[in-house]
Amino acid sequence: MDTNITSRINAREIYDDAISQGITSLLLEEDESSADIFWFKLRNLHNKGEANVSMGLVTKLDIEPDGKVKFTLPTILNPRYSPSKGHH
Repeated sequence: MDTNITSRINAREIYDDAISQGITSLLLEEDESSADIFWFKLRNLHNKGEANVSMGLVTKLDIEPDGKVKFTLPTILNPRYSPSKGHH
């Protein structure tokens, strides 16, 4: 079996076991329809519990002609065409 698939199955089993034991649990899964959409699942966060979630972005930096590095924070990470929402 593919190592990546095995890792996903193991992660899901650990998550499910923790949920069944009432342990606060977190799982990040890739959407089946797109490799760049993820689902973040947090379960059993107890009353008055607290969770801090951080996200990171890895991107190639452009080098300007003068040798300086330029970083532009994207306002949209990956735009998608969605005909049901319409475009103006």
